[in-house]
Amino acid sequence: AGQYPKYGDGFVGGTCTSCGAKCRTCLTDSVCTTCTPGYHLDPRTGECSDTCGPGLYLGTDGECLLCQGLCSECTAADVCSQCKPGGYLQTSSTGKSTCKATCPTGSFKQDAAASTGFGGVCSPCPSNCEICESSNVCMKCGSGKALSASGHCVDSCPRGQYSHAVHLIGPTCKSCPGGCLACEDAAHCTECKSGLQLWPTGGCRATCPD
Repeated sequence: AGQYPKYGDGFVGGTCTSCGAKCRTCLTDSVCTTCTPGYHLDPRTGECSDTCGPGLYLGTDGECLLCQGLCSECTAADVCSQCKPGGYLQTSSTGKSTCKATCPTGSFKQDAAASTGFGGVCSPCPSNCEICESSNVCMKCGSGKALSASGHCVDSCPRGQYSHAVHLIGPTCKSCPGGCLACEDAAHCTECKSGLQLWPTGGCRATCPD
């Protein structure tokens, strides 16, 4: 182990004092600057240990390095496994994973249990969905799809609903007016429920017009 100068009080000179057993060089007996072989330096505390603690990963030079940004646990600078509160884990197609405050298009924020002390993950939206609030409720569908009343992306609106364009959202399925089995829009039925008659104006009534 190396040594460091430990100065005396008053007119007493300093002495060369040994670093801790795990330190190769140090500032004090408890703050290392480099470690002996087989040990790794924690940059936050100046301690040398055989493994890197939480929030650190082993760098190529043998030192423990801090996980970046909102990442709380990692195995490399671009491979995060847990996020800090407020961060959401995103994994790319190349296997890299980072923590960010927002999730990209096509995914939604899924929080971890508060008791874990960690952030959440970015989970994928349902098929053909661009923006969603959960794994089974979509808020905006991809091109060529309509958003059903139940929050799913469909090729066309189901029977009893009609397609209605909503600004910034796109085609959205709305329920037909009361009495309609099928309709073109909110005012024009094309088929009525049993016992009702389809009027030329597109409404469903109990009797035909005079």
